[in-house]
Amino acid sequence: MQNKKLQNTVDNNFRQVSDNWPVFGIARDLGSVRSSAVSTLFTIGYTQEKAIQFLGKGSAPQEVPSLWTSYLSEEQCLPFFHRDYKNSALLSDRIDNRVARDSLAAAGQDYLTITSLTVRQTFGALAFTGTDANPTIFLKEISSNSDIQTVDVIFPAHPLFLYFNPNLVKMVLAPLLENQESGHYPRTSAIHDLGRFPRALGYPDGNDEPMPLEECGNMVIMMMAYMQRTGDEQYIRDHWDILVKWTQYLMDDSKIPAEQLSTDDFAGHLV
Repeated sequence: MQNKKLQNTVDNNFRQVSDNWPVFGIARDLGSVRSSAVSTLFTIGYTQEKAIQFLGKGSAPQEVPSLWTSYLSEEQCLPFFHRDYKNSALLSDRIDNRVARDSLAAAGQDYLTITSLTVRQTFGALAFTGTDANPTIFLKEISSNSDIQTVDVIFPAHPLFLYFNPNLVKMVLAPLLENQESGHYPRTSAIHDLGRFPRALGYPDGNDEPMPLEECGNMVIMMMAYMQRTGDEQYIRDHWDILVKWTQYLMDDSKIPAEQLSTDDFAGHLV
C-alpha cells in the first residue's frame, strides 16, 4: 500500500486460512483508460485429483478421481482454462441465450429469472468425476445440508439434465444404482442419499432418512425419462431387477403408506 506496487513474490508457507490470513495480490497496469473499454483476465484455480470417497462395487470405499484428470495434469489446468476462456465464455453465453429464449417463450421474464438462477445453482452443485470412458456425477445438496446424491433433490434437477443432455441423468443416477445393486443397502425401497459430501458411503445399515415411497417413484420416473429420450432400452434391461423391486414396493406401500417423510421433510412425517 505504501509503495503502490506488489513484491512479485510467491508465499510458499502453506497453512490454514486463519493463520496470518494468506491472500492473493494481483495487479496489472491497464494504462490510460478512456472511452473504450479495457479488460483483463485473472484465473484462480482449485484442483482436486481425488474428489469423492465412494462405496460401490467393492467391499471397501474407493477414491473417485475428478473427471478433469482424464484430460489434463494439474500443471496444465490453469493455462488451459486461461487460454480457453474466450471459447468457454462463448459457449456459456449460448447456453444463457438458449435458456432465455425458451423461458421467455414459455412464461415470460419472471420465469426466465427463476430458470437462469436455477441453472447456476444446479450445475454449481455437481462434481464431475470418473474417467473419460466411465464419467459419473455426484450432486451435493445446497441451501439445505451437505447430503450427497439425494434422490429427491436430483428429481427436481433432472428436467434440466433432460433439457441439456439426457446422458447427465444416467451419469448422476449411476452411483446410486451401483451402491444398491452391489448389496450395500438392505431395504427393498430406494435409498434416500449416499451420505455426506464428499463421502458417498451409503447406508449399509439402512439408517438413511425415511422417504422410501417418494424415492422409489423418483428413481423409476427418472430412469424411464432417460430411456424415453435416448432410446437406450438396454439401460432398463441392465437395471431391471432393481426396478422390479422398487415397483413392487410402490405397489405394496402406496395404498396405505407407512409413516415416513416426503421431500418437504421440514413439514414432518406423513401420517
